[in-house]
Amino acid sequence: MNLKPDSVLIGFDYGTKKMGVAIAQCITKTATPLNVLEIKNENPNWEQLDQIVNDYKPDIAIIGYPGKNNKKTSLLADKIEKF
Repeated sequence: MNLKPDSVLIGFDYGTKKMGVAIAQCITKTATPLNVLEIKNENPNWEQLDQIVNDYKPDIAIIGYPGKNNKKTSLLADKIEKF
């Protein structure tokens, strides 16, 4: 993946009850946690997510993805794919 020096990345750490959101900037080579969003009925707060994306205007989104080693991680992976 070729990133521009001024690229902004957003990362999501999707869990069953909460989702962590972080922002990274290639120019400073730093990542900063932004927020932890509640997951209700298997859905994040879409309005909060929309606001974060509009505020930071990321070039790339990165979504944490567990391996499907067992039934528990497989169920989480299925939820992430729906996200």
